[in-house]
Amino acid sequence: MILAFSPVGTKFRTRATMFPSLFSQCSIDWFLPWPKEALVDVSGRFLSVFNMDCTKEVKEELVQHMGECHNMVREVAEIYFAAMRKQVHTTPKSYLSFLAMYKSLYTKKWSEIDVAQSSIKSGLEKLNEATVGVD
Repeated sequence: MILAFSPVGTKFRTRATMFPSLFSQCSIDWFLPWPKEALVDVSGRFLSVFNMDCTKEVKEELVQHMGECHNMVREVAEIYFAAMRKQVHTTPKSYLSFLAMYKSLYTKKWSEIDVAQSSIKSGLEKLNEATVGVD
């Protein structure tokens, strides 16, 4: 049995809550790519609660860039299919994985920079102590 619903608007959410058995044992195929506005909205929701050391403007640009990245991957996948005849799928799950990977990588690199900063600070303190000792 195939049921087709439009995910746009509140009717989809209402039907999903009223009839959960329709969605509990089925697979959902998105036939159309997400529009850029939806991608930007999802990345905005994911990154709004994520603590980053940047200005609000930089964070907004990052949110816009995340949506554009997913669109670029989809476009390159079409070029790849035309050239190699191999399909590469970009799904909502791959976009969510991309966002999660970004947050994970940001956190990892931030902690590495924090460790390097403390090492440099410690080294500078030792140099100052040595300067005082030599004087």
